[in-house]
Amino acid sequence: TAGLSLLNLGGEPSSEASSGYGQVRELFTFGSPAIVKGGFLKNPARADGCFPGLRVYTRGSHRNPDFEVRFYVADPIAWLFTGMGFSHPEMAVLSVDDDNTLHSGYSECTDGWNG
Repeated sequence: TAGLSLLNLGGEPSSEASSGYGQVRELFTFGSPAIVKGGFLKNPARADGCFPGLRVYTRGSHRNPDFEVRFYVADPIAWLFTGMGFSHPEMAVLSVDDDNTLHSGYSECTDGWNG
């Protein structure tokens, strides 16, 4: 699985928080790896630190018929770098269960769960 990130850039580069590079209006990631070293990336333009948009990744389970065991798995790219201290941006998260979409999970950014 390869990650994809879409940025909607806009706004005037006038605020100190944007350092003259503009602002991110929306951020949508699909199966993307954690990209921030040393803590969650916060949006300096908002008091809650959240980026508008959505982070999406897949999860599911696979049955091993030899052992009658079900293994629960998540998209490896989405968590690949988390063991090395990388994090995802602060934003809403949708985990799509590829076995049963009724078991998919959603969390607002301010819920404190980052998937």
